[in-house]
Amino acid sequence: MIVALAAVLVLLLGAGIYSLSQPAGGPGEDAKTTNKERLGASVGQGGRGEVIVRDGKALGGFAALGAVKGATGTREWRMSRQEFLGLSGLGVAALLLGTTGSLGRRASAKPSDYPFNLGVASGDPFNEDGAAGVVLWTRLAPDPLNGGGMSRRDVEVRWEVASDENFSNIVQTGTAIAEREFGHSVHVEVGGLAPGWYYWYRFKVGSDISPAGRTKTAPVPGAPLGAMAFAFASCQNWEAGYYPAYRAMAREELDLVFHLGDYIYEWAPMRGGARRHDGEGELKTLNDYRNRHALYKTDPDLQAAHAAHPWMVTLDDHEGWNNYADLKDRGRRKAARKASRAARQAYYEHMPMRKFSWSRNLDRGLYRGILYGDLARFSVLDTRTYRTFPSSYGVARRDATVRDEEGTMTGPEQERWLLDGLASSGSRWNVIAQQMMMAQLNQEPDSGKAFNLEAWDGYVAQRKRILKHLHEAKPSNPVVVSGDMHCSWVADLKADFRDPSSETVATEFVGTSISSGCDASDADTYKEALDKNPHIRYFDERNGGYVRCEITPDHWRSELRVADSVEDRRSPVHTVASFVVEDGYPGAQDSTA
Repeated sequence: MIVALAAVLVLLLGAGIYSLSQPAGGPGEDAKTTNKERLGASVGQGGRGEVIVRDGKALGGFAALGAVKGATGTREWRMSRQEFLGLSGLGVAALLLGTTGSLGRRASAKPSDYPFNLGVASGDPFNEDGAAGVVLWTRLAPDPLNGGGMSRRDVEVRWEVASDENFSNIVQTGTAIAEREFGHSVHVEVGGLAPGWYYWYRFKVGSDISPAGRTKTAPVPGAPLGAMAFAFASCQNWEAGYYPAYRAMAREELDLVFHLGDYIYEWAPMRGGARRHDGEGELKTLNDYRNRHALYKTDPDLQAAHAAHPWMVTLDDHEGWNNYADLKDRGRRKAARKASRAARQAYYEHMPMRKFSWSRNLDRGLYRGILYGDLARFSVLDTRTYRTFPSSYGVARRDATVRDEEGTMTGPEQERWLLDGLASSGSRWNVIAQQMMMAQLNQEPDSGKAFNLEAWDGYVAQRKRILKHLHEAKPSNPVVVSGDMHCSWVADLKADFRDPSSETVATEFVGTSISSGCDASDADTYKEALDKNPHIRYFDERNGGYVRCEITPDHWRSELRVADSVEDRRSPVHTVASFVVEDGYPGAQDSTA
């Protein structure tokens, strides 16, 4: 009787899932492959030049894409039904028949024999040889907070990619090696997929099955595209609170998520927070960083957001050691470089990134480009690896250093890559995704001037070059998305910030933090300084949110979404403000209802 009921429900609900979440005419049986070598053939290797995108073609690297292809239905219907079942991602047959189904076991931070406690993720969609691809990630960690708990040997992991969430039509399968050297993490670069399509994926080790994830490939660069949606987020201090923002983000219908830094915080445990870091001191060793990343990855809402959407990530200061400042101190430089290498390796081990993003050399940065049809070009920056040291950390008066033409947030090679890409872009929207606020922010409310010299306000000469390039080269609709501030901002980027009447050359949206707090004293300073910064269109001090962006050929809409409280994991998340940028008219217009 139970088996019969399961079969009926699978036919009814499973078909409903497929019809709502996948466009008609999807990959058929002829798309299947079990060829292990196909994985190796899809891996892009090579040097820094491979990340450049020119003339709508990927020169290796990250000319990646992704967009809605046909009607996809409403994710709210799917999620509410899954919540009714009480097990997000669990197939109906698995529930009724008592099997693990597509979900696998529940993730847990406690020691167990189950290897998939850290969940699954996908990211860095790419396009090569006329086909789409994406990175699939997991890490084997039966004892996630104590080094992972795996044996001292490599482990073979099987992966599957299907065109439906019940895995009734598996289109690719293969094996990958979870290497001990990399914490038994797995990065599978699956190529040969249909562009602009949803896929489901999972991993298997022995009899254990991972949770299932859903990802989306991307359309061919330059292909006409009517709309896309993405979110960006940053700054998720574990001790500052829970992640209701990720709980909400997991239910969104998105093509991609950008994380702009501070995925973990390297601090020693502190008292008085909503929850507490593991360990005893500040992170220094590879094992320290692995355990901290694993702690964050045990959060169920972060896992859900990773499993729901492909991500593209870049790091900021807290993924490293002591804000990287000790690299400047000769007495501590050796220890700082060792800790920074450990931090970079652990970051790679826990992110859905392509293999060429990893290097033991700290000079290997994370900047790369991604194309979405003819609609959007994203330039994702690394403003930590190549920067010259700021003249001061924190807010201070500017000195001659900030106007030094050699001072740089990106290094000269990355700057050339960015400017050349913008100049040659044929995309309707040209997005610079990076860590720190680019707009000028004079934080002295009186007659003086004081700026955060660690941000772009401390690198005035380079910012001036970039804004001048936007003014002269006039790439279509430049927009900057940023993080770091733990509060929300909307700003006009001016050709000359000293002259409020100068041309607006781009728009900037600064997203608030996922959990990290904005100090009350900082918030007061920002409020008092708004009159001295007339190019600032909006400020909101609340934390616990993200920004959802929808773009079409005609307009860009940003919705600033914030939770009521980060102290409550189930806190509601609301859109607190909405801004629109019209095609051809830089500067955001308030469209809040």
